[in-house]
Amino acid sequence: MKKERIESMEVLRFAGIDIGTNAVRLLIMNIMQDGEEFVKSKATFIRIPLRLGFDAFKKGKIGKKKAKELIKSMKAFKQIMTVYKVRAFRACATSAMREASNGEQIIKKVFEQTGIKINLISGIEEARIIYGIGSHTKSEKDQKFLSADLGGGSLELTLFSNKKIIASDSFKIGTVRYLNNSVDETERQKFKLWLSELIAKHGVPAIIGSGGNINKMSKIAQVKPDENLKREHILEIFNLLEPLSIKERIKAYQINPDRADVIVPAAQVFIELMNITGAEEVIVPKIGLADGIINQLHEKYLAKHKNK
Repeated sequence: MKKERIESMEVLRFAGIDIGTNAVRLLIMNIMQDGEEFVKSKATFIRIPLRLGFDAFKKGKIGKKKAKELIKSMKAFKQIMTVYKVRAFRACATSAMREASNGEQIIKKVFEQTGIKINLISGIEEARIIYGIGSHTKSEKDQKFLSADLGGGSLELTLFSNKKIIASDSFKIGTVRYLNNSVDETERQKFKLWLSELIAKHGVPAIIGSGGNINKMSKIAQVKPDENLKREHILEIFNLLEPLSIKERIKAYQINPDRADVIVPAAQVFIELMNITGAEEVIVPKIGLADGIINQLHEKYLAKHKNK
C-alpha cells in the first residue's frame, strides 16, 4: 500500500484574531483540498483572558496596563503566525474596543508596534461574519434559524433561512456588562421587543448558540455531538452554579477562572432568550468569530486563484 506523505500535500493555513470583551483569541486552521471538498483541522488555538471590557465599560477607556498586555499579545500572535507560515490573517475587535474612548488610539499603537491592522467591526458585522461560516446544521427548506452569539459586551442576533439573512441586530447585553452592572434596562426592553416582533412575524426559529459560555454549558451538560442543549440543561446549570463561589465553580466543574464568573449571567441571557421565543433547545456548533474570519479568508483566496 502506497503511503501518502503529508509533505506532498498542499496545506493552506489561515488565521483569525478575535479581540473580544472577555478575551483575545488566535485561531489558526489547516485547510487541505480532497477532490471537491476541503478538509479543515485546527493547527492551534490560543486564548488570553485580557478582559478589556472591565476597563471599557467601567472607566470608558482601556487602561495603560491592559493596552500594554494587548500589544504584547499581538506581538506573540504575530510570531506564532510567522512560524506556522500563515497564508493570510485578519484581526477584528468588537464591543469593548468599539466603546472605549481610546480604542482607535490603541489600534494605531498595535499597528505601529506589530504590523497587525485591527478592524473595528460593528455588532451586526460581527453577526454576519459568524453567520457566514455556512450551514451550522441540516435543515428543511424554509426552516428559520436564530443565531445568538453572546459575548462579554454584546449579544448578536441574526435570523436566517435558506442561507439568507432575514433580520439582524446587536444589543449591549453581555456577560461582562452584567458583572459591572452596566446593562441598561432600556437595552433589555429593546431586546425583548425586537424578539417579540420577530416571533410574531416569523414564528419560533431554531436557536443556534455561539460563544465560550454556551460551549462550556454544553460540555457541563455532557451533550452528545448529535444532540442539542435543552432548556432544562441550562436551567439546571444555572441553579447549580449560581449559589457557588467562583472557587467552588472552578473546582467542581473545571471552569477557567475568567469563565467562572461570566457563565452564570450567560445562562440567564439564554434562559430569557428561550423564554421569549418559546424555543426548547439550543444548537451548539462550537463556532465563533475567528472561525468566520478564516472562512472569509479562504473564500477570498479561492476566488483569487479560481482561474489560475
